[in-house]
Amino acid sequence: MDLGLERIRRLLVHLGSPQLAYDVIHVAGTNGKGSICASLSSVLSSLPLRVGLFTSPHLIRPSDSLRLNDRPISPSLYSSALTHVASVDARHATACTSFELATAAALHLFRTERCDVAVVEVGLGGRLDATNVFDPPSVPRVCVISAIGLDHVAQLGPTVRDIAKEKCGILKKATVAVVAPQEFPEVDEVIKEEAEKAGTELVFVKPAEWADARIQSKLSFDNAAVKRAENHNLMARPAGPDGLERRTAIPPDHPEPPRLAHLPATSRHPAVTYPVVLPGDFQLGNSAAAVWALRVLAERGSGVDLNTPTDFSNNAGTASTQQGKYSPLTDPSTLSHGLSLLQWPGRLQWLPLPRPVSQRGWILLDGAHNEQAAKAVGAFVDTLERARTLRRGGRGGVTWALALASHKPPTEVIPHLVRRGDTVHLGTFPTPEGMPWVRPHPRDALVDVIETCGATVSGEIGGWDELRDVAQKAWDDSGVCVVAGSLYWVGEVARWMEGVSKQASARE
Repeated sequence: MDLGLERIRRLLVHLGSPQLAYDVIHVAGTNGKGSICASLSSVLSSLPLRVGLFTSPHLIRPSDSLRLNDRPISPSLYSSALTHVASVDARHATACTSFELATAAALHLFRTERCDVAVVEVGLGGRLDATNVFDPPSVPRVCVISAIGLDHVAQLGPTVRDIAKEKCGILKKATVAVVAPQEFPEVDEVIKEEAEKAGTELVFVKPAEWADARIQSKLSFDNAAVKRAENHNLMARPAGPDGLERRTAIPPDHPEPPRLAHLPATSRHPAVTYPVVLPGDFQLGNSAAAVWALRVLAERGSGVDLNTPTDFSNNAGTASTQQGKYSPLTDPSTLSHGLSLLQWPGRLQWLPLPRPVSQRGWILLDGAHNEQAAKAVGAFVDTLERARTLRRGGRGGVTWALALASHKPPTEVIPHLVRRGDTVHLGTFPTPEGMPWVRPHPRDALVDVIETCGATVSGEIGGWDELRDVAQKAWDDSGVCVVAGSLYWVGEVARWMEGVSKQASARE
């Protein structure tokens, strides 16, 4: 892993500086940045705009890292862009790394596809990350800093302050940075210090609140999207506007149906109530950060002075009275509709097992790849009624299918997930394409930590049939199976399930 900006900057010059051709929202952080990016892309793609999205790592195949109008691009289009960029790299001997080539391919593709705006997720850190190439005068319209915690300490530093400083390397003069709620107070201190140095205006966001229970019943469902979800298409997305203000791709028997969140009105913004499709209370902070980033984008794109209060009585200041391509983002119904379409595979994602609806079970997937994420996932699983019932009744516990990358200390992840009485099945995954440094953790190192937690290691999972049987048995026994520990492991399971989907489609 070789961080630095000299190579990719030279390559982008040889490509004609594609990063200057569209507006950019740049997102850094440790946890939550992916779901924030997905939320931004979902809302922007509901407007008459050309929207690009670049995230990492990919889930199933490298082309999944790129979306156009919130749909993954085809492998052939990705291959064509990457081949072109690699040929320019070879011709000029810029010697870019695989991630730098992927980043350049994304920025190049967004220009050739005539994107109006691109949402770009930082790969690692921020200051020296390959995505940090949006330099003056073409700085990002908005930057977002998601929750920051300890991760990649070998590259970013041993403390949260060190890591926060590296993440703040994306802050630029004359832009606005939206800061999601932070777990560590020192992170906010570092962000303020670095923003002052960079000349960046800050917007610190408070989490949204869950809406009144009576509002929850207003959620509605898109049957076409439900059908795709039942066929295990992890990348499913509702087809398009159908007149419903709130719509989700979640079937009615889903174990964790969407809930509505509420952000109160401010001096410049009307109140907004919107669906939170992704499970977990921590999404109140992530979704609020996304909404605020879109508000800032609308104001900057419409030439509005961020320091001037707006009177929203009688709907003054909404999309109908402002100018600019982003002005609809000031309309609460636009935000609500766009967020209802959100899909972010592999992050606290419930997927149905292949049985008739009346008998089917569900499996829960999440990467939970670092300490902060593992705490959040473990806390979420603790709230599940099935988990509470089993543990209270002394009838066992949650069933886990775990695998960790070798560079992640098991003691920082596993104790935050598994509880005494739980059962753990160990999985594995191949080295991801273009990432030779990523390997699964040896089994023995995981077993020791699992047993120290009071859980039982039951066996290994080497394919979909084994995982399906484990998950279905857990569900039939009033329990639940959770796949976690690494996004690369979740990606491997996603590939298995994609194979099931293709087989099901071939039989139809």
